[in-house]
Amino acid sequence: MTFKVNKMGKLADQLEDRAYEWVLYEIQQTYGVETEDELSVAQLGEIEKYLDSEGEMGEFGAVFIESYCVMALRGIIDRNNEENNMF
Repeated sequence: MTFKVNKMGKLADQLEDRAYEWVLYEIQQTYGVETEDELSVAQLGEIEKYLDSEGEMGEFGAVFIESYCVMALRGIIDRNNEENNMF
């Protein structure tokens, strides 16, 4: 019998969902909103600035943002830009 990992796509979907829940919680706590739709343009700009800071030196060394969190945050920004025609 040959070893293989099955249903990796399902695992990836679950990890993406969990990352979205994780970053949405941080957004809710930081900005006092319930949904991503309530974010202002300025708040979305702050999130984008945070994403752009990866690799820069922060308080505790180089800023690292986990890739699933990057994906979730970019998704939030992209969805908002599409809804507001802000390409």
